Amino acid sequence: MDRDHEGRTLPDCQRPGREERAKRFLEEYRLCASLIRAARAAEEGDDPGEDDPGTWNERAELSLWRAKCRAVSALIASIEPSREKLVLTLRYLKGIPLERAAGLMDLSRRTAYRIHCNALRIVARKLSL
Repeated sequence: MDRDHEGRTLPDCQRPGREERAKRFLEEYRLCASLIRAARAAEEGDDPGEDDPGTWNERAELSLWRAKCRAVSALIASIEPSREKLVLTLRYLKGIPLERAAGLMDLSRRTAYRIHCNALRIVARKLSL
């Protein structure tokens, strides 16, 4: 069920499309990877005791973030070797803007956007969104 920024349920006419939801799922990888890096940096400078309840919550969150990263990576890996897989890898796992990815793949911007759109449709189908 989709919700707005205040937690209210959105009516069907305001819900994002399948491709938009697939894009949001893929974008979670960069967010979770950033949170994992931040947690590691904080952990290096701080060594709380095992009985600290905050530590348990932080470990649970870290496990959740890692699981989300693995889910996105596995989904992209499950796509048949193709230009779509490469575009998703560059865009979402490596964080390269689509315009730059087009240059790296020796494609026009328009072709890269077309491949990206097709890749989002494939991801949406795999997620059954």
